[in-house]
Amino acid sequence: MCDAAAPGIMLAYGIGRLGCQFSGDGDWGIYNTAYVSDPDGTLRAATPADGAHALQMIGNTPYAYFPAPAGLPRWLFGMNYPNNVGHEGVPIRGCVGEYCNVLPVSVFPTPVYEAITCILLFFVLWMLRNKLKGTLQMFGTYLILVGVERFIVELIRVNYKYDWGFVHPTQAEILSVVLVITGLGLLLFYKDKNLSPAVSEREVDVT
Repeated sequence: MCDAAAPGIMLAYGIGRLGCQFSGDGDWGIYNTAYVSDPDGTLRAATPADGAHALQMIGNTPYAYFPAPAGLPRWLFGMNYPNNVGHEGVPIRGCVGEYCNVLPVSVFPTPVYEAITCILLFFVLWMLRNKLKGTLQMFGTYLILVGVERFIVELIRVNYKYDWGFVHPTQAEILSVVLVITGLGLLLFYKDKNLSPAVSEREVDVT
C-alpha cells in the first residue's frame, strides 16, 4: 500500500504547494531585495535609493540580493504576494476589503519551487514503478527524494531555527534528515519476509 501510494503523495504535495502560492499563506522564502513594492502593490526592480529603505522594512530577517538572470522571468526570483491571506506586509493603496496587504520587499517564491520539483519527481517515481519491484523500495525512494527536496528548499525559507550549539536546524530540516535516513534504511536493510526466494520474478511482478 505504501509503494502504491508514494507517487500519488508526491503529486499531491506538489499540487498542495500551488495552493500555498495562490493564497499567499506565508510559506515563502527569504527576502530578495532586488525588487520592492510600490504603494499600489506593483512589484518593480529596486534602485540604489531603495536599498536602505528596503533593509529598514525587513529588519533583521534573512535576505539576499538576486536579480533575475537575463532570459528568465522575474517571478521565479521575486514575488510580493499582494492580497495574501496572512495579512503580511503593508497596506495596498486604494485597496478595499479584508485582504489588502502586500510584502514591501519581494521574497523567493519557494512554493513555486516545491510545486515544480515535486510534480517532476512524481513523473520520476512513475517511470521507476516497473523497476522497483521489492516491497517498500518505491516508498523508500519517495522518502529520500522528498527529504532531499525539502532540505534544499529550507536553505532559502524563513523558519524558526533551533539552537543546538554548533548547528541551528529548522524543524523541517530535522524531519528531512529523518526521512532520508528512513528511506535509505528501507532500501538497504528491509527484507520481505513473506517472499520466498523460490518465487519467480514473473510471480512477484504485480505491475
